Amino acid sequence: LGEIGGRWRFLYEGNRPADLDLLPVPAWDLLHRDVDDNPVLEWYIGVPIWGLEANNSSATSFRMTRSMNTVATWGCPYACKFCHRGATGSRLYDLRSPEKLVEEALWLKREYRINFLGFVDDNFAVNTKHIAALPEAFAPLDGLRWGTHTRLDEAADERIFDMAAAGCVYIGFGAESASARVLEAMGKGGFILRPKGSQTNQLVRINGFDFPFTMVKGIENSRAASIHANCTWIMAYPGETLENLKTTVAFILWQVEKAVTSLIPGTPEYEMAKASVNRRLFVATAYPGTEMFHAPKVQQLLRSNFGLSFDALGEPVADERLRDYIIELDDATKVMHDRSGRPLNFGEMPDEQFLEARECVESGQIEKILDM
Repeated sequence: LGEIGGRWRFLYEGNRPADLDLLPVPAWDLLHRDVDDNPVLEWYIGVPIWGLEANNSSATSFRMTRSMNTVATWGCPYACKFCHRGATGSRLYDLRSPEKLVEEALWLKREYRINFLGFVDDNFAVNTKHIAALPEAFAPLDGLRWGTHTRLDEAADERIFDMAAAGCVYIGFGAESASARVLEAMGKGGFILRPKGSQTNQLVRINGFDFPFTMVKGIENSRAASIHANCTWIMAYPGETLENLKTTVAFILWQVEKAVTSLIPGTPEYEMAKASVNRRLFVATAYPGTEMFHAPKVQQLLRSNFGLSFDALGEPVADERLRDYIIELDDATKVMHDRSGRPLNFGEMPDEQFLEARECVESGQIEKILDM
């Protein structure tokens, strides 16, 4: 298209398929064995998609021995500031029909003998009519367990019970924070804080902290539907104070309380239920292309810590310093450091306080954060 705003612009042919049902299933057969005759697909199937063994900030109250994944939807209608939704279809949300999902699931079950199917969508449950059709449509799966991702406010209504009736046993919720202030800063406020029809934040006071009503209800509904709820969290987001972080920690500990209710401390069942609640937190990470990456404080820290430069549009200059930064973006569970050893901390906590809180997370003692 020529040069626009000092940058070359390109227009590529094609876009999202008009009908997602026309897409073929992945060519798993190409991964059966590698050039050294290793059974790589069998290895892959044997690694759980989610759970403590998966090492991906998920936890489950059950085990899966043969799992594979697929995708049911495209895009996301929401606008969280830390997410590069353009990489997954932007706001052009669309979905495959339940019939196509069943067709693929039956094939995977027959061909690879799976006992768990993961829909690794960013947001599976946006369309209520689609979810309501699942129990009848998924009946041919004959009890195949499956899981996916969605939002806690979407689990606060009847959708989660339809998902359970269709065989869902796991949902990963990107809760991110239990603090209303931080949720607003993240662009996640919306229906999380103000359910449809409400003009003000709906909060519930539990154990001395104010939690979003939809998050509490989503967890309670998950338990009522016998769906394991795995929440993932972010700490040190721009604007987050220690008190905000304490609210998130208190919510996690409340989840633990709910999980072990009526169980006897010290028993295997008690320990399994306690371990099934994710107590780890990601560190707020600024990825190029996200709205968070363009925030003034974020760019200021990226300049001072990593020496990044930005053009007039706020886009990073592609040089060796940007390359060094991108190489560091390998794991959102770690604290990033620049070459001098300074931590990259976008939150409002002083670095010393931030690192102390992070040590509590790394050591599995998040309750200590409440005493800071």
